[in-house]
Amino acid sequence: MGRLHSTHTIDEIIVALENNKGLVTLAAKELGIWYQSLYARISKNKRLKDKLIEIREQNLDRAENSLIASIDKGNFDATKFYLTHQGKERGYSEIINIKADVSTDMSIEDFSKLSLEERLELKKLLEKAGNS
Repeated sequence: MGRLHSTHTIDEIIVALENNKGLVTLAAKELGIWYQSLYARISKNKRLKDKLIEIREQNLDRAENSLIASIDKGNFDATKFYLTHQGKERGYSEIINIKADVSTDMSIEDFSKLSLEERLELKKLLEKAGNS
């Protein structure tokens, strides 16, 4: 299988991480070492830690770009995903928390049968009831 201890240079490890988009198990396989050994090596080296963080940030950027491209193409699921995760400040959410008269918090999670307009109206009504 792989070697327990790595004799690879920092630069070789960085190349393997880059080649495998920050997936440590695949990078370890490329290097011919155990993934646990690679994780241990990364945890002990600031340059490797920083590089792994950088690669993972690049992966997030690519994923976000792909999501935005899907939204631009009119993909409803991508649009819904984006709004429910990034549009909470504007009322786009699958979860509405309300406070009952008995001072207990309740979470109602399935409003899938309601339209967006109905959910926003419900939110306004609940906020109004809480202020009276």
